[in-house]
Amino acid sequence: MIKSMIRDYVRSMIRPMIGDIVGGDTSSYIITIDTTKTGTTASNQYRLPVFGTYDVDWGDGNSSIGVVDPQIHTYSSGGTYQITVSNTFNYVRHLASGNDPAKMVSIDQWGSAQITNLNQAYLNCVNMDILASDIPNTSNVTSMFFSWQNCSSLTSFPLIDTSNVTSMTSTWQNCSSLTSFPLIDTSNVENSSLTFFGCTGLTSLPLIDLSSMTFASNMFGGCTLNTTDWSNLIIQTETLNQNNSVT
Repeated sequence: MIKSMIRDYVRSMIRPMIGDIVGGDTSSYIITIDTTKTGTTASNQYRLPVFGTYDVDWGDGNSSIGVVDPQIHTYSSGGTYQITVSNTFNYVRHLASGNDPAKMVSIDQWGSAQITNLNQAYLNCVNMDILASDIPNTSNVTSMFFSWQNCSSLTSFPLIDTSNVTSMTSTWQNCSSLTSFPLIDTSNVENSSLTFFGCTGLTSLPLIDLSSMTFASNMFGGCTLNTTDWSNLIIQTETLNQNNSVT
């Protein structure tokens, strides 16, 4: 009963925010990149780690239609460009070799794509922040391991739908610029090891639901949460250790 109430509340907060951008295209995924940042491609190139079939506007007057999976684009000169991707892709992943995570500067709009996977989505995007005012469609995502690991420039995080997620292993590990976090739905999360490990700037956190967790090793290692939040988490963890074998 409590889990369903939390889930309904989070979804009611998220849905009005989807597409809440004034004017323009609200369905596309829009990012800003800087090709001169360190990467595996040349200083005037960028490898877009998008999977699925999609159209892309590269931000320099050139477009690619109906492309499949990651694509490399060469610009006439190195610099900052805003890339727009149609809403038909499946997911983003920075894990595979040859990607340019450090060239990601910002997520400007999530768009309406039904994201199917967030594993390693923005792994090692050390220069990236989230500037989007809309919310990604993550209702079908079940796993988020290493999703934003090492995103050390990330200063805030949106209230996304995590109601079906069961694994949050190292999801925000080493996001050292985060200072606070929204009350996401963790009611179905079983593995949360290292979720916030190394988030050295994190000083406050809502009392998230730990009721389904069976493994939470070093979940908050290195965090500097205030005394009240720490106490609330410890009390809840102590109780769950007796009932759910949280480790």
